[in-house]
Amino acid sequence: MQTDGGLLSNIIKDTGYLQNLGPVYHSYAGSLDLLQERLSEGRFHLAVLGQFKRGKSTLLNALLGDQILPSSVIPLTAVPTLIQYSDKKEVRVRFLGGREDNIFQSDDPAMIRQYVETYVSEEINPHNKLQVLQVEILWPSPLLAKGVILIDTPGIGSTHQHNTEMTITFLSECDAALFLISSDPPMTDTELAFLKQIKAAVPKIFFLLNKIDYLSEEEKVVAAEFFRQTLIEKGEYIDPLIFLVSAKWGLSAALIDDPNLWYQSGLSALSDHLFSFLTQEKTDVLHTAIRQRAAALMQEVSMHLALEIRSLELPMSDLEVKQELFKGKINEAMLQQRRSQDVLAGDHKRVIDWLEEWARDLIKKAEKDFMERSIILLEANGYNPAPVHDIIAEELPDYFEPELRALTSVYEKKVSLLLSEHQQQADVLIRSIISAAADLFAIPLHEIGEKKVWVLDHEPYWVSRTGWQTLVGSLTDGVFGKFLPLSLRKKGIIEDMRSNINRLVLHNTENIRWATMLNINKTFSRFTCEFNADMNRIIEATGGAVDATVEFRARHAEKTGERLSQVKHELNLVEERIEYYRGGCNAGVPLVWDRSVWIFKVHP
Repeated sequence: MQTDGGLLSNIIKDTGYLQNLGPVYHSYAGSLDLLQERLSEGRFHLAVLGQFKRGKSTLLNALLGDQILPSSVIPLTAVPTLIQYSDKKEVRVRFLGGREDNIFQSDDPAMIRQYVETYVSEEINPHNKLQVLQVEILWPSPLLAKGVILIDTPGIGSTHQHNTEMTITFLSECDAALFLISSDPPMTDTELAFLKQIKAAVPKIFFLLNKIDYLSEEEKVVAAEFFRQTLIEKGEYIDPLIFLVSAKWGLSAALIDDPNLWYQSGLSALSDHLFSFLTQEKTDVLHTAIRQRAAALMQEVSMHLALEIRSLELPMSDLEVKQELFKGKINEAMLQQRRSQDVLAGDHKRVIDWLEEWARDLIKKAEKDFMERSIILLEANGYNPAPVHDIIAEELPDYFEPELRALTSVYEKKVSLLLSEHQQQADVLIRSIISAAADLFAIPLHEIGEKKVWVLDHEPYWVSRTGWQTLVGSLTDGVFGKFLPLSLRKKGIIEDMRSNINRLVLHNTENIRWATMLNINKTFSRFTCEFNADMNRIIEATGGAVDATVEFRARHAEKTGERLSQVKHELNLVEERIEYYRGGCNAGVPLVWDRSVWIFKVHP
């Protein structure tokens, strides 16, 4: 497998080659350019997950080399903290509702930590009253320089259920996770249940047994074996790799630059393993995907060239007959494309209709649940609405966040199934054009490339979540109501409560419905755009190649032989590039262009 630079430089050179090959190949060059961007960025989201007070923030601070993340004896709020690489040291706080970001810069880790704590602490920012979307920290760390974005989570199992919901919901956004436990207490049923959710959503999990500084050597062995057996028997892992670490020792070692203590903390082995993974496995997975897509694009280029060659070789009269026959095939395919899009639009509407029905049902259910809850609370508090206000505000996020998570799960399956069926039909349609070209012009029949898997588009949880409306409003009795007997005031208090609850339920349900509808619309729109782009590219690669050759021969009949030799040469080059991207051409050897004659040379 080549290094990042090797594959990247070859894609850049091939992009330039296709640009120089002519205007009809510019769309392929544009597609390669997108692959180049994807390869260059190579961002990787690594989350630290675990139960409250397992030492997640301390571990992250140790890996970053300084105390920049707050840790607390009370839970942090459900605001995610993302840490990514930069030469500068900066905190950017993003808010809900489009409010301007707050930016803070300091070289003092204590100042950074204090500023972050203002927004992520449940004590200072209870229930995210400041309406923070997310906190981003820029920090010059070697680990982050590998393209990693670290994500600090509030943890599960605290008294704040919305923290647990937030952590679970954004699992699908993680590329890998560090799952942290300790021996005080051993692994709980809550952690086991959480681990099963992680396993289903996160591709790569690293297991860490923290706080070994509290254990003797014998106790370390016992704790590690207990953790391993639990993972095998209850977590269904075959041979889990477990790192024994002390985040406390690791942070101390980083702060005083003590390599021996760093080694004893176990973080030396962990960081070495992470670096190895990030430079090998992560890169290999990304490279494989990039190579496959690049090979598929170059395969389409080869089909275009092969059609041009055949169109140059055929007698002009035969070529014109085949051109007309092929135009008929393309017109049939385009008619079927329009029919498919009509069916797709119908499916899109049915999905939205189902969402509207779901929202109506949720409103009825939530109004009933909260009203029953309010009556119980009013009776328990002597019909004093003030404490009921606080309790309802506390319970609203915990009620609606599971509804959002359940809805997202249902819709991901529903949209994925629908669009997978439409993708199969699109593949058949594109295949029919390629097959017609192969049959009419006697060229090799190529596969259409990658098989697309469609899932519901959705922003990361902390982006799509617009914040729950929890302001119940004025639930006081009014100036004159205070002087009436309680028996006369009850009805008014209950009606005021019902009015406020109905408004709150409608507002929060609309938040969910609107965000989900936007995601559905975005997904269907992206499918339509990509389907149209794929069709246009295939039609251009086939019908466009034939049409351009017919026009060329009509204008420059005397140059047909010269053009034929040139296109055959280009086809040989493109076929070499296909083999390279498939991994069978001088693997690991850098290839460069000799632009004077447009051929590849291998460096000695």
